[in-house]
Amino acid sequence: MTAYKTIETDILILGSGGAGLMAAIHAHDANPDLDITIAVKGLLGKCGCTRMVQGGYNVAIAEGDSIERHFMDSIEGGKWINNQDLSWRLVVEAVKCIAKLENQFGCFFDRNPDGTVHQKAFAGQTFDRTVHKGDLTGIEIINRLAEQVWSRGINRLEEHRAIAFVRDTSNTRLAGVVLINMRDGSFTFVKAKAVLLGTGGGPTMYRYHTPSGEKTCDGMVMALRQGLSLRDMEMVQFHPTGLLAGKGTRLTGTVLEEGLRGAGGHLLNGEGERFMLDYDERGERATRDIVSRSIEREIRATQQRRVDEPELPKASEAPTVETPVVEQDSQLNAAENLLEDLLATVRETPGLTQLELYRHFADRDRRELQKMLRELDRQGRLRREKKGSSYRLFPL
Repeated sequence: MTAYKTIETDILILGSGGAGLMAAIHAHDANPDLDITIAVKGLLGKCGCTRMVQGGYNVAIAEGDSIERHFMDSIEGGKWINNQDLSWRLVVEAVKCIAKLENQFGCFFDRNPDGTVHQKAFAGQTFDRTVHKGDLTGIEIINRLAEQVWSRGINRLEEHRAIAFVRDTSNTRLAGVVLINMRDGSFTFVKAKAVLLGTGGGPTMYRYHTPSGEKTCDGMVMALRQGLSLRDMEMVQFHPTGLLAGKGTRLTGTVLEEGLRGAGGHLLNGEGERFMLDYDERGERATRDIVSRSIEREIRATQQRRVDEPELPKASEAPTVETPVVEQDSQLNAAENLLEDLLATVRETPGLTQLELYRHFADRDRRELQKMLRELDRQGRLRREKKGSSYRLFPL
């Protein structure tokens, strides 16, 4: 039988991201006599996903914003399938949490000239409400929370990977958790009265991923093996923008944070064309699911065009075949008719959005419509005007 070490604790917390550290702090503050242990694969405060957050933390604290508005942004962004009770609790508790992070735990977020907390634009929001510390928000939060954990004398089991829950002799309750010491491969059994699972997800199933490479679904597997149900497993969030730097570097997969788009950055397709307004009136500030799908469609469309366009022979090899004049005239007339139809529609409904125009011509290829709109713009017969989060079309 393999020898193993046994440790006893009141509360064992698996994971040292924001959730795990906050749980440890709250448990200690509720009862300082409790023996609390945090187990983490890496080093506490130096690993996990919360530390990797660049963008920030959405919270309704500015004048002109409201919890109700934040709630509706969240519900609409989730296509109304959110658990609304949890969503409401999230936006309400966010206000309390941001105050606690600053006033109690010592986080310091960026400020406006008047001393108020600066909030930047983020996707899916009708109000700029993202609190941040430059582009290092996660590092600021985790550093301060780690300091709070250390100051309270909470136990930490670093470089230990949890692999299995162990039930008690009645087979109805947990007795503890088996972990592997990643330095020497030995086993440790932590006997605990309560276990909190804060291990996160598992994006490493994908070739390119933005979170920490330590996220490997361990906690989910441990729970599933004990008969616990996992819910919403299809809700994998894809971050739309990242850096693909090639096979020779570990930078590949690094996030290009959402604040770039919130600040006005544009996404261009393989032909150098801006395309997000063709899919959503908010453009690059649409929610991540919409932006991700739109990017995928553009990539596939570009690949298909390259497949469809045969390589032209060299001039010296090309046969002298002339397109019949009648066919050329027919193509020109069709294009001119479409231009006039588009312009007539804009004249009939000045101020309609580009997406509304696409819906009106749903039987036509969107690429063709985009080309025609650019031609009208080039001819000075059409203008686009930004109003709110939409671009509206007006005749000239």
